[in-house]
Amino acid sequence: MRKAAILTALLLVLSIGGVCVAASGVYEARDQVVLTETVVYGDRAAANGLTVGLNITCADHLFWDTTCTLDAQIQTRTEYSFSSSEVSKPRPRVYSGISLDATSGSELAKLELYNSLEPGEEKSAVIYLKDYMDYYPISVSLDLPGITQGIEGSDVPDWDPNEGTSYYALLKIRDYFKIPVLEEECYKISVWKGEGNNGSYSSRTDFSSESDHFSMKTFSVPTGDACYFTFDAHTWNGKLVDLHEIPGGYGIYRLPYQADEVDADALEMVYPLDPEIKLLGLFSNEDQTRLLLHAVENGKYILTVIDLDGMTTLQKLEIAEWPEDQGWQLYSGDGCMAVLLSREQELAVIAETDDGDYELWYMGDAWPDELGSFPFRWEPVLTFDGERLAFADFLTNEYGYYDYYTCDFALAVYEPSGLAYYGEYGNSLNTGKDASGNHRCRGCYYDPLTVSWAAEDQN
Repeated sequence: MRKAAILTALLLVLSIGGVCVAASGVYEARDQVVLTETVVYGDRAAANGLTVGLNITCADHLFWDTTCTLDAQIQTRTEYSFSSSEVSKPRPRVYSGISLDATSGSELAKLELYNSLEPGEEKSAVIYLKDYMDYYPISVSLDLPGITQGIEGSDVPDWDPNEGTSYYALLKIRDYFKIPVLEEECYKISVWKGEGNNGSYSSRTDFSSESDHFSMKTFSVPTGDACYFTFDAHTWNGKLVDLHEIPGGYGIYRLPYQADEVDADALEMVYPLDPEIKLLGLFSNEDQTRLLLHAVENGKYILTVIDLDGMTTLQKLEIAEWPEDQGWQLYSGDGCMAVLLSREQELAVIAETDDGDYELWYMGDAWPDELGSFPFRWEPVLTFDGERLAFADFLTNEYGYYDYYTCDFALAVYEPSGLAYYGEYGNSLNTGKDASGNHRCRGCYYDPLTVSWAAEDQN
């Protein structure tokens, strides 16, 4: 009976086209996944108690959900399923909140230059932005539940939008941020006018290498009823822009929203910031009761924890010295944050305590020199039990890039003294390749890889 069911499934796969190449090899070993462990560094016992979940698919028709428990021996259990129709497992929608951009506003200069041209003529000119406008044209993009819309800084409505509409909200937000144009900001523009009655038009805008510019990088956190955001107040060359005309001053702003309506009239600054700081990132904790502001203050990397109820400072935690050319990458995990500081290849692990505070659990080498560069740079998953931190991710390809078409993964475990274990795990589903050389099996788009510590090992 089982053989007949398998044969029926394979015949259905054949009708899909190409998928059976991968399936046939799998069924020879029934439906169970086999993992091959290679200990690369450290003590394998450091990973004992860790559970890895693998959700693998072939062409969104065949699915293997594998649970791997690491102990003295690797124990794996696989649940296999087949669907004659394609089944996709998309990731949940993640909203980016609000984005602001100080655009160049060179359209007026281009029009002026265009009107001076004869048909078939082309001209270039260097223009100073202050000769055409007093304030930066601010482009606004909203990506919130129920509303995804934007407005360019140069858009001029030919009607008075009704209060409560999304277009009204976009205009209110845009007008809220009045930032005077830099005296020295200039651009090179080129305009061509076509021949004939239609007066065809083409143009180009280039940044001037001799000029400073302001782009207004935004950091945004949508919560259930409001979006909290701020922006970098520095120019490309590190100069502070004029912020005195923004209502309430510079800081973290709150934009309330509900359903599909944004209350732009209630936009306000709710937490003042020193504009001199270098912003790194703004996030919230898992239950969205606190904001986590990562910034550089007086040459030091500081984590500021802000209570969302009263917008008060709960904690300021010093993480590390911050060299001028430092880079960083943040990974969020279960009960912790891990920050890779790229200049010195250091790793900072920030743990959340039982009372909701944060502490620096580990600060030291990210990776031993003999192992090359830090391998977890794309979308690793993390889990922390108070005594050990585990990283896991699919292996990169031979060029060092994330490989979306592999089932092999890597695992690292850190203890307070540093890296305790690193291993690589081959997957028996990595068989058969398509015409492009990619493995036919790959991780599902939603939660392809998970890690957790066994309950008895958690604090």
